[in-house]
Amino acid sequence: MGGKNLDSVQYIRCSITLFTMAESTKIPKSVVLYIHKRNTFYQCRDCVLAKAQANRCALMGANIPIKPIGTCGAWLQRKGNIEVPFIGGYTKEELGYEEVPEGYSCGHCEEFLPGEKDCKKVDKHSPGDDPGSIESGGCCNRWEKQNEHEEVS
Repeated sequence: MGGKNLDSVQYIRCSITLFTMAESTKIPKSVVLYIHKRNTFYQCRDCVLAKAQANRCALMGANIPIKPIGTCGAWLQRKGNIEVPFIGGYTKEELGYEEVPEGYSCGHCEEFLPGEKDCKKVDKHSPGDDPGSIESGGCCNRWEKQNEHEEVS
């Protein structure tokens, strides 16, 4: 019986250690899909999946309205005149669709540390765009709208 209690204590210690490590470790850029594309605020108006003047999305289908100021986790920068057909089958909720007129970038994010070119949650030293830094023009799926008075460009 004594061994069983010891196993329980070891399990609890291991769980606490893993939880503490998870809470203190920053997330790699690849996990949060960190990207840094020039001349965009990562809005539907600049996405290759946007259709009908960015009022519809190929992934959501022809019947779900979006806005040019929206964005989602499937954002892909438009290059040239590529036309993606309607695919449908996805909802706004499944894609993380959100609307923010100011746009989406680290410079508009609550987690961004501009003086350090860093993020409270993302590991700037992990592989990906902008080696060794998190730039104000970058963006990832951990984006949180910044308070209006704190905006950084």
